[in-house]
Amino acid sequence: MPLALTLAAMLTISGTPALAGADTTPPTVPSLLYADGYQCLEVAVLFNRSTDNQDPQSALIYEVFADGAFIGEIWDWGRTPLRGFAYARHPGVSVITLRTVDTSGNPSAFGNAIPVTTFPC
Repeated sequence: MPLALTLAAMLTISGTPALAGADTTPPTVPSLLYADGYQCLEVAVLFNRSTDNQDPQSALIYEVFADGAFIGEIWDWGRTPLRGFAYARHPGVSVITLRTVDTSGNPSAFGNAIPVTTFPC
């Protein structure tokens, strides 16, 4: 076999094509309806569920952020709207946002933000 054909065959065999049908589409952006701060840094959130092109809503995870820092996750329990709790990192005013992540690890864009005030224990 000529050298050029041998090299071409080696490159073809060693190449790793992308997986056919791999999910690269993120879920829709969740809509934060309500957020409030409580004692002991607790943050309550109420939001509309996201949808995804491949995963059922029950498989989606909602990540909660305070001032851009991850503070917890909420699993979809099938209620509309969804509600849950997370814990801020410090007392005082924090801006709460959330995003949705599907089972392929695709994060949605961040939804709207709501400022809350949390209190120490």
